[in-house]
Amino acid sequence: MQKQSNWLIYIKLLGTVFFWGGAFVAAKIAVQEFTPLVAATLRFIMAFMVLAPVLAWREGRGALVKIRDWPLLIAAAFTGIFLYNLFFFQGLKLTSPINGSLIVAACPAVTVAFSRLFLREKISLRQVGGLLISLVGVLIIISRGSSQVLIGLEFNRGDLILTGGVVSWSLYTIIGRLTSRYWSALLTTTYACGLGSLLFLILTVPQLPRTDWSAVSLQSFLSVVFLAIFASAIAFVFWYEGVSQIGASRAAAFQNLVPLFSAVLSFFVFGDGIAMYHLLGAGTILFGVYLSNARPREETANSPCLARSRTSISHRLGE
Repeated sequence: MQKQSNWLIYIKLLGTVFFWGGAFVAAKIAVQEFTPLVAATLRFIMAFMVLAPVLAWREGRGALVKIRDWPLLIAAAFTGIFLYNLFFFQGLKLTSPINGSLIVAACPAVTVAFSRLFLREKISLRQVGGLLISLVGVLIIISRGSSQVLIGLEFNRGDLILTGGVVSWSLYTIIGRLTSRYWSALLTTTYACGLGSLLFLILTVPQLPRTDWSAVSLQSFLSVVFLAIFASAIAFVFWYEGVSQIGASRAAAFQNLVPLFSAVLSFFVFGDGIAMYHLLGAGTILFGVYLSNARPREETANSPCLARSRTSISHRLGE
């Protein structure tokens, strides 16, 4: 894969978590008229229909994957598309939104642990510190600034299901690091969406005939379109590009921004208020993400770009 500048990757990752923050808003609208499984199936079928022509146009025959390479792509589809969404929707049926948000907020920490365990990525104290600070910011938003909310939490079977979702998403991120050695983020995401759609269809075929398609509003339909194009096709490609360029552990820190963007978008779409705890949580999260991805001075001083600049200046002074 062609190397991109870190700033471009950071912008793409910010776009990714912005779209995922919007996904919570869009899903809230979509499930008013679709069952969660039907909405998820439509989401990834549409995403595949958008990505497949782009993949064929950009990579041509290179988009064809040999049979022996399919297991890795199937694993990506099974963990990140099918299992994560299945666990997410089923878990939220059995637990509270606060519990759900709290458990999903563990994704970055689990991803960092897995990247160290499976990929042998080096995890610095700066990254760990940034991750913990971001998590504090997430907790501030989830608890609405009240410690009593966290103290009074009770966990149930739905929380265990959501924990399975956290594990499956973290594995999906790790798989993305592996697939980047062989294929582009576009190819992996396209195959994952296509295969994931097939897995969802197995569960939703009985539900499709019972769906009253004539009663579906334009708002709900456009919500699914947003989920498909922006929160899936674009966001998943950007996510895997970020994972391949800066590593799974550093990319994972950006996930802590999802509840922040979700709160901001809920303010504009549903009129939900923005309180002081949102601002405090936002500042804490942003500082944590910055700390996780900031390069130490020694590393910056020895970067190839600065090395080339110093060489160029030396040549000019020597002329």
